[in-house]
Amino acid sequence: AAISPNTRLVSIMAANNEVGSLQPAEKIASIAHDFRALFHTDAVQAAPWTNLQPLALASDLLSLSSHKVAGPMGIGALYVRPGLDLPPFVRGGGQQGGRRGGTEATALIVGFGAACARTRAIRDESVARVAKLRDRLETTLLDSIGGAHRNGGESRLPNTCHMSFAHCDGNVLVARLDLDGVSASAGAACASGVAHASPVIDALSLPAKYRDGSLRLSLGYETTESDVDRAIHAIPCAVHAVRGAHLEVAR
Repeated sequence: AAISPNTRLVSIMAANNEVGSLQPAEKIASIAHDFRALFHTDAVQAAPWTNLQPLALASDLLSLSSHKVAGPMGIGALYVRPGLDLPPFVRGGGQQGGRRGGTEATALIVGFGAACARTRAIRDESVARVAKLRDRLETTLLDSIGGAHRNGGESRLPNTCHMSFAHCDGNVLVARLDLDGVSASAGAACASGVAHASPVIDALSLPAKYRDGSLRLSLGYETTESDVDRAIHAIPCAVHAVRGAHLEVAR
């Protein structure tokens, strides 16, 4: 979408939640501010893997979610640039700077804070280790499976492996891998159960043979070499089996 003098708010994801692409958020924030528009970024996906301080300094609003940093479900945070006059979302008490009235969930707040502190303490070491595991996973799959394509570009999260396999049904592939003890998805977690290709996949403009064969694997702080070995063993076999079944049906 094009920005114009009538634009009041620009909102983007700092990192795509499906293929892991990192957006040039600070540059976009500068453009938004040139048009006197506010800039908001959804940093939920990026929080465990990137230093958010430069992004926060460039943003008027920045949102986070606890569960992405291994904190409790059901709580998030909104950074508001100092001096920004944000009207109340829920009127009532004076909680949260008068912006959201109501009794605060103290236990969830404490848990979220502890998770953020842990993430900050181990992030740099974890990023390097997980990126190495992810790269080994991708390289091996690309070498061992014909008609495999890696998605997401070069600038992306270190934990996200998103691939497309030609002539392969991604939903059937996910089900097959589940039987083999490998958890994966055919799209973003928040769109699980959706049978058709996502807008993200459509925007990649992949050749038709890849369109239905997407597979998303996410590594975490606790992912091990043996976890990656299991995926490397299971995925080529599963792709071959799903392709074979597809050919049988086509006949």
